[in-house]
Amino acid sequence: MKTTMKRRRRRRRRRRGRRNYKYASCFEIILLLIGILCAVIQGSALQGPYVIMSDTIDSYAEYLRCKKIVENQTDSGGSEANTSSLVYDFLSELTRWPYVLEHHRHQHHQFFNKFNQDNNNNNNNNVTKNITLEECRKKVSDSAVRVSIGISIVAVVIIVNYYLHVFLFTIVADRLTRRVRLLAFENILRQNIGYFDVHLGGELNTRLTQDVTKYEIGIGNKVSMMLSWFSAFIAGLVICLINEWKLTLFMCVLLPVAAVVSAVTTRLMKIYAEREMNAYAKAGGVAEEALMNIRVVTAFAGQDKECARYGKLLEEARKISVKSAIASSFGQGVPWFLTFTIAGITIFLTGSMISKGNINPGFMFVLLGCMMQGLRALGFGTALLEYVFDSQGAAFGIYEIIRAKTEIDSSDKSGEKLENVRGLVSFENIHFRYPARKDVPVLKGLTLQIKPGQSAALVGPSGCGKSTTIQLLQRFYDPDEGLVKLDGVDVRTLNIAWLRGQIGVVSQDPVLFATTIEENIRFGNPDATFEEIEKAAREADAHSFIMNLPEKYDTKLNEQGTELSRGEKQRISLARALVGQPKILLLDECTSALDNESEAAVQAALDKAAKGRTTIIIAHRLSTVKECDVLFVVDRGVVSEFGSHKELLARKGLYHKLVSTQQENNKSKLETLLSPTHSRALRDIFSLNGQQWYLLFLGVVGGLILGTTWPIYSLMMSYVIGLFMLKYFGESLTLIVRGKAYRAMLHQELAWFDQTTNQVGSLTSRLADEATRIKMATGNTILYLAAAVSSVICSVLVALISSPQLGLAVLPLMPLTITAGIIQGYMNTTYEKKSHARTEASGRVASEAIDKIRTIASLRKEEYFLQSYKSHFNSMKKEAKHRANIIGLSQSFVWFCSCSIEIVSVGFGMWLVSQEITEFEVVFRFVVTACHGELELSDVTFGYPTRPEIRVLKNFSLAVKRGQSVAVVGPSGGGKSTVVQLIERFYDVANGSVKMDGVNVRRLNLTWLRSQLGIVLQEPILFGISIAENIAYGDNTRQVPQEEIEAAARAANIHEFIISLPLGYDTNVGSRGTQLSGGQKQRLSIARALLRNPKILLLDDATSALDSHSESIVEEALQKARAGRTSIVIAHRLSSIVNADVILYLKKGKVVERGSHAHLMSLRGNYYKLYLANLGNKK
Repeated sequence: MKTTMKRRRRRRRRRRGRRNYKYASCFEIILLLIGILCAVIQGSALQGPYVIMSDTIDSYAEYLRCKKIVENQTDSGGSEANTSSLVYDFLSELTRWPYVLEHHRHQHHQFFNKFNQDNNNNNNNNVTKNITLEECRKKVSDSAVRVSIGISIVAVVIIVNYYLHVFLFTIVADRLTRRVRLLAFENILRQNIGYFDVHLGGELNTRLTQDVTKYEIGIGNKVSMMLSWFSAFIAGLVICLINEWKLTLFMCVLLPVAAVVSAVTTRLMKIYAEREMNAYAKAGGVAEEALMNIRVVTAFAGQDKECARYGKLLEEARKISVKSAIASSFGQGVPWFLTFTIAGITIFLTGSMISKGNINPGFMFVLLGCMMQGLRALGFGTALLEYVFDSQGAAFGIYEIIRAKTEIDSSDKSGEKLENVRGLVSFENIHFRYPARKDVPVLKGLTLQIKPGQSAALVGPSGCGKSTTIQLLQRFYDPDEGLVKLDGVDVRTLNIAWLRGQIGVVSQDPVLFATTIEENIRFGNPDATFEEIEKAAREADAHSFIMNLPEKYDTKLNEQGTELSRGEKQRISLARALVGQPKILLLDECTSALDNESEAAVQAALDKAAKGRTTIIIAHRLSTVKECDVLFVVDRGVVSEFGSHKELLARKGLYHKLVSTQQENNKSKLETLLSPTHSRALRDIFSLNGQQWYLLFLGVVGGLILGTTWPIYSLMMSYVIGLFMLKYFGESLTLIVRGKAYRAMLHQELAWFDQTTNQVGSLTSRLADEATRIKMATGNTILYLAAAVSSVICSVLVALISSPQLGLAVLPLMPLTITAGIIQGYMNTTYEKKSHARTEASGRVASEAIDKIRTIASLRKEEYFLQSYKSHFNSMKKEAKHRANIIGLSQSFVWFCSCSIEIVSVGFGMWLVSQEITEFEVVFRFVVTACHGELELSDVTFGYPTRPEIRVLKNFSLAVKRGQSVAVVGPSGGGKSTVVQLIERFYDVANGSVKMDGVNVRRLNLTWLRSQLGIVLQEPILFGISIAENIAYGDNTRQVPQEEIEAAARAANIHEFIISLPLGYDTNVGSRGTQLSGGQKQRLSIARALLRNPKILLLDDATSALDSHSESIVEEALQKARAGRTSIVIAHRLSSIVNADVILYLKKGKVVERGSHAHLMSLRGNYYKLYLANLGNKK
């Protein structure tokens, strides 16, 4: 019973989620109702010409009788014309007549208004003597004039109402789309952090781009056009029922079949549309993760693996789309089959009735024309249902985001605000598990208290719960059990924004935003003056390097901040925290990326900033926290001991062990010491799917056959096969375009990603939006285009052959219709380019906000990013009406041209008939096989592409022999990490050369080059896959055995932790490794590099995030790994490189000192001072 109720509730939610106009305002509902009325009038008007032309048909029939009688009287002296023979002569002509004019009616038709039927007598085989042939001819001519006037009136009604419903629906769709997009983004920003542990950022961004695009298409003028076609069908059915209900019901005997097929295919299309949206959203998440971590992907030659991951999800989406295409093809093909079948039945029955004198020819024309047009309209309307179902599938996913509830709402204005914050922080019996890993307890009864103004440190092994503790204080999560209090008040009762405003945070991984340095610092305090910003930068030791930049504080950063070193980014983050003058300061390993000189200066600034504030410090380098008032040793989710540095040492517990381990490491060290690829546009689209050209060919052939059916009738299968082939081609093309575009992105040089236009948000938006639009350009679009072309050509040829006079009269109007279509396409394309540019720009904002949500929540900048997102769409408001006008007017102009052709055809054609001038029936390197591990950088001068005027390296030279260990040290921002990036060929040098084994790396195959290198980057980056898959990422050329994965994990001191997890090596680490601590992530990164078994090992400050115990073990593993290999080590902790064969001291891009540790110490220069500073910090 409960299960049944749950299913019912789920179905109700899904139905509510599919209401496309759920968020429309009252004003927009009124506009929609007016639009619907106009669409109904316009659709009904499509039947008008058939009713109007019945008068002409009867007039011509009478003219034929008169002519036949005169001929018979002349030939046989007065013999009478036989009605039956006249009728069948007439029918042979009539069955071709309507379709000579059908070359432009494949997409548009006319109005419902009955003109009088003059000839309703039964033709008693005798024509009154006083009715002459001239009078009959004049009657035909007069009827043509009346028909032309009637069609002109109908044309005006059609054009006006068509413009109105297209304009109104386009306006409403634009307004509603903007509102839904903003509501979704706003609600994303309001979610607690646990929401983002479960939902990938790329998945959410795909919802905001691709899904919203499909949503907009399915609520705009496609809907009004669909209503117009369905109105034409209903109007035709009503006309036929009024005139001859028995015959009409007999004609409609097959409609129940269409209803059943339509119901089944509609249901299937709804299901498939929703599944397809979900599959593409997951693919978007994978793409964003890879593009966000492009350096790791590039370093480990993971492009093929990432393309395979992405392609697998695209293939799932394609399979679903193909099923949808089958349903759609049959759903649209059945109405056409019925059209031709019923047409044949109608002609047979009405022909028989005319021959018996039961009805006249004009009545038959109304019956046949209205029913045919109605069924044809049903086919066109059914085709548009696909867009509506796609929109409903997209709407369900978007509405789920909008409806998502959160217990921790940062925008909630309720909650208490303490008048005077003292800074008393307490954790009482805290139990906690992350939402994405409910099976792994992180905190197991943690209890601690920090008094106002105290500086407290949380120390302990990696993964023990230190960072989790400060996240609970910020209310990123709520504990499963226990209380977190500020000044004795449960933080859950406090206003969230106010609470976070009292806390300044500097996290382990520095996060900056795509704006100026000044604005990045001001994020810490929106009201800060420039003087206050500059003061904070000085305190964080950031002012000097900022002033060395060409644009100083106005320097614009990209979304990853790649223009700066990690140390520089860390110092800007510090300045941002300090400028806010918070009551509580949270420092999560915030000096780990700084050199010793900078660390000392920053630590002094932090000590100064901590005075009078409650400060909580998380650190692995115990030398930085020994002066704290109280230290809490966290082990396995609980506080195992606490006290001052001296007290904890005296107890000889875990803290004593950690300190002893670190000191032993230091002592041992002291003893030892005595091509670029080019971006490609998404062009030549169809050539990308060359292997499946036959699908396009068959689809177009189906369309061409379908086009000829409008003049001459055909079979349902031409439509079904043609449409299915084109839809299948479209799905395959979408898969290939997405795959090739994604592959092209992954193979760009890294300088391409540094460009503002190629930020991750823009790229994921392009993948989703552009490929979606390409898909829309296939299927129905190509089918109807091919059908239109073949219909026009056939109709023109028939007209020219049958009546050159009429053909030449209509032919000049054809270019006018084509020009109207070109103008319409040009105007739509122009607007779409502007719209796409803004969608891409908003995608950058959304991607950055979602990816950096923790920092945004901490800084209370949700409203800032929401307003930034809004600004991109607010600028489109003025263009919305202009766009709606252009669409409405351009499409109405096409109708005008179509109606003009019809008026000329009928009017002029009937005049030619009356004058007996014509008859009635006319009317498309170099690859190295072995690597020895020798490296040489000669006179290298380099500046990043986004800042080429700033030389990061200046005449830098370095020669590394096979098996040598070379260390590069120096102050932050000196160019150390740049050396590693040039060896990896992330960038190419401007001057000088980089060689491996004497060969310029530009001549080497990139994949081979990087396969010889193992790298551990400064910032540990993982993917949202299992632990085993992350380690195996080190070698993407083969299927890595589990034994090798575990061996690499043991070497990196991570194996024991992994097997302690419930799922072991199958544990998913979350997007960017969010489910692991910094130290755990770093050790997995090291395991990934070791598995590669590289000839050259590149270590970019690889142990900076490790605690002392883990560092000693990992350092030993790295020493073993370096044996027999060429290694380049970037380090701030000099104790780790004293055994290096060569040490370079790099400052401002130049090698200041070079030599062994002993040699550099004897010089008593920069290295000597740095070492003493480092040694002093450790002591």
